[in-house]
Amino acid sequence: MSNSGVLPHLLNPITFKQDVWRSYLKTHFALYEEFMKTFDLVEKRKEEIEAEAGRERTKWDDVITEFNDRFIVPFKLVPKNKAAVVLKDEPILSLGFIFRDPDGEKDVEQSALLGGLSQGEKKAYYILNIIFDVTVRKEAATETLFIVDDVADSFDYRNKYAIIEYLKEMASVPFFRLVILTHNFDFFRTLMSREVVPYGHCLMAYKQTQVCRS
Repeated sequence: MSNSGVLPHLLNPITFKQDVWRSYLKTHFALYEEFMKTFDLVEKRKEEIEAEAGRERTKWDDVITEFNDRFIVPFKLVPKNKAAVVLKDEPILSLGFIFRDPDGEKDVEQSALLGGLSQGEKKAYYILNIIFDVTVRKEAATETLFIVDDVADSFDYRNKYAIIEYLKEMASVPFFRLVILTHNFDFFRTLMSREVVPYGHCLMAYKQTQVCRS
């Protein structure tokens, strides 16, 4: 057998494979060096591109900033994988949550965060997706009819005022139409006083008990 010297090496295939690669790299060391230089350049450029992508503002950045500025909640939203989304490596933005209390700030998971929020704070969080949808439709000048049903229910005063101001801005967009439903008379009255809905466009439904006469 012409390659009988190989047989002892086959007792340990892993070591044998390593020896073969070492022999190949030693024989073609110049090609190996060129490959490593190219690899390092590519990695460096990849880091530069990711850094540039991370600095780009996306619609979600604008929405997150708007949410953080408008609503009073004990947490702050931050984008976690913005560079990957900008580079199309990942399809959906992941949100990070920074919980704030008198002791400072700390990162928390979504499930733990929502478990510690009031109903009003949870509703403020869920409005985030609505803000994103409105932003996309506004930029695309898409004619849209929004049905808003007791959106401020369970909100505290400050967040109720914030959503009223947001509805007022939506109502000022010429290609948006809003139908706002509410059981809360104070909210109804505030909508009129803030001129979100013109007085002549406000309708009130009354429940009447029908009396049967014999």
